[in-house]
Formats: sequence, C-alpha cells, structure tokens
Amino acid sequence: MASFPPTAHHVDLPGGRFAFLQAGEAAAPLALCLHGFPDHPRTFEPLLGPLLAAGYRVAAPWMRGYAPSALSGPFHTRRLGADALELARALSPDRPVLLIGHDWGAVAGWSAASLGPGPIGALVAISVPHPSAFTRNFARHPLQWMRSWYVGALQIPLLPERMIAARDFAAVAAVFRSTTGGLPPDWDDLRATFRASLPAPLAYYRALRFHPPRAGRIRVPTLHLTGGRDAAVGVEMGAGQERWLDAPFASAVLPTSHFVHHERPDEVARRILAFARSTAAAPGRPGG
Repeated sequence: MASFPPTAHHVDLPGGRFAFLQAGEAAAPLALCLHGFPDHPRTFEPLLGPLLAAGYRVAAPWMRGYAPSALSGPFHTRRLGADALELARALSPDRPVLLIGHDWGAVAGWSAASLGPGPIGALVAISVPHPSAFTRNFARHPLQWMRSWYVGALQIPLLPERMIAARDFAAVAAVFRSTTGGLPPDWDDLRATFRASLPAPLAYYRALRFHPPRAGRIRVPTLHLTGGRDAAVGVEMGAGQERWLDAPFASAVLPTSHFVHHERPDEVARRILAFARSTAAAPGRPGG
C-alpha cells in the first residue's frame, strides 16, 4: 500500500493554519481528501496508490481541531465547508479539485460544494449523505436515533474526552476493531494526533446543539458511497437526496461498515476513478 511522505506541509488560510500530507506530481490535478472522526489524514492511504497511478496529486489535511492544524473553532458546518474551499483554492489555485470526504470530511465536502461557484470540480461523499436528506430522514427512521446515540454522548462536558483517552485510547481501538476488524497500520500516529488534539475533535458534535448540519443545493457532479452495514449512518438516511442536487449524481451501497475506504479500498478507488472519468475532474479532461 502506498504511503504519504512523512513530512507535513503547512498553509496559512483565512480560517487558520492547516497542516497536510501530500503525494504526487506538483503539476497534477488535485484530489483533496478530508477525514472524519475518529481519524486523521493517513486514513486515505488505502486509496493513495490508485489515485496517484491515475494521475492525481493527493493532499490530505488534518481537519480543524486536529493537531497540527488549527485547534480553535468555530466548528459548525459552514466553517468546515469554508475550510475545504480555502484549502482547495490555496493548494490548486488554477484547476478544480476532486474533493473526497469521509464522515465529517463528507459533511465539510457537502457544505463546500453548496457554497456557490468555487474550486470544487466534483465531490465524493463517503458514509454521509447530503445533510438536508439526513435531517429529513432522521425523523422518519427511529432506528437512526439509536445509531446516533454517540452524538449526544459526545456532547456531555469533560467526560467523553477522558473516556476516549482512557487505557491508551481503547475506545478508539474498539471502533476500528468492530468495523474494519483490526487496528489501522497508522495506529501510533492516530493516537498521537488525539493526544495533541483533545478535546477539539469533539467540538464538531458539541457545535450541533446550536448549529445543525446544513448544506444547500449541490451544483457539481457528486458520488455518494455508503456501507450497507454501517452502524453509525443507515443507508436509508440518503433516500431522496437527489432533490438537493442540480448536477450528475451517482450512489452505491457497498457491503461494508462505516470505514468503506478501509474495507473495500480497491472497489472504492475504482468507483471514484470511474466517476471522475465521467466528469471534468479527471486528469487530462477539459477543466480537470
């Protein structure tokens, strides 16, 4: 499996200072990969080889709240989308980017793609559907209330960060063992990220009390990939999301849990590249 070089790059943006990993030729079109929780940039290494082979340069930042990126907020959806747009403009000022987001990274991607004309050429949202579809479907599917129990639990003051850090991040290890079947190969780096970052990663959930996730209409080609066995976000939460898209849209349900790109990296990469080839986001295509 391909790996990012060990050295992090940094960029100063209007919203703060961000660190990111990067691989590929400097002149190549950019695939910008945004991670979720509990995760960090190296989560995308299973996709790195195919993306590089297809001609992309790949950048994966530590999201806001994850050291060594800015640890301060705000953490509402619009700010996360603005972060993604600022990163895209800074790292690819002359060409549109292929934005790939998982979990909260997908939420940021939906927001970025809805904030009007900008540098996003195409969007791949993994595990999380359009936020408006999620909100609409949430009221219709009581089972999702049970799936989302942790969202409320992480909003409790002080206790969640202590529980997450306890026994050398045993709770985070349990998340990966129960989904992907084992610890990721970057487990030591992931723990180091959380040691340096907590409680900031939990601020995403705590912001939900006052700022429910929102995204407007999407005017870029979009691919949504989700796991049929996802214990966090049910497949039905994406039902009807096409009503918020004014551009080509494709979706697929894969036989995985929440970390789709870890469990089926070859299939995920194949679907992303096939999707990109059908849009202007592919290397060598006009505007791509």
